Amino acid sequence: ALTLAAAAVAALAVATRRGLRAVAFGFAMGSGVMSMVLVPVSGDPFPFAAALVVIGLAALWHGYLSGGSLLARLMAGIADVWILMLLVFRLLNPGPGPMSLPASQLVTVQLGLVAAYLGSFAVRALLKGREITNAEIVQSVAAIAVGFGGAVAVTGASKSSFLPLGVSGLVFGVANYGVSFAFVARSAGKGRNFHFSSGMALLFILIALPLLVTGPGLGAALSACAIVAALLGASAQRATLSLHGSVYAVGAMI
Repeated sequence: ALTLAAAAVAALAVATRRGLRAVAFGFAMGSGVMSMVLVPVSGDPFPFAAALVVIGLAALWHGYLSGGSLLARLMAGIADVWILMLLVFRLLNPGPGPMSLPASQLVTVQLGLVAAYLGSFAVRALLKGREITNAEIVQSVAAIAVGFGGAVAVTGASKSSFLPLGVSGLVFGVANYGVSFAFVARSAGKGRNFHFSSGMALLFILIALPLLVTGPGLGAALSACAIVAALLGASAQRATLSLHGSVYAVGAMI
């Protein structure tokens, strides 16, 4: 799996530099198909699932640098569907099997999917000063649903601790708030980009906090978030953050 991913990434790098889109398409799609075909043979889906995320990420940046998006969309879709299949297999058959991953390994791949795509979208938007595209929004939603939402489902089904997942969610949330303020500072498509990044931050934190604390502690944590969001909204003159404060406040009262 490592060799397959490395070969695909190297081929995409060369194809990007020389403008060989057909070569990039062939190597990426071929590597993706091989990753899926070899899983039943190897009996270990983890390295091949991770390889798909890496190849998808390489295809995404190939698209950014070469101006094409079809390959990136296809590879993102393949990675999403494959990880979704592994999630379903895990939930339906928790025991050992050729398509069954241990919960910790599956959660690692799922969080990797989220970090890889959301991180790349943010970096590209900040570096290029461009608005996030509809395709990127769709992939972000898919990655969060299959990745983070799926990780919550797997962790709950395996009766594992939610602590690592909750901490990861908070990190994603704080990072997205940081990115949203970076958009404002740079005026990089600050309307759409700011709303998207801050919305992702709100979603992550609302999911993560109940994984970490319950009862009065959760109410106190949400109240603290409400105060911070309201203060930041007033300081940055962003009505969106003030609205987030209201959402946190309502959550604290429920």
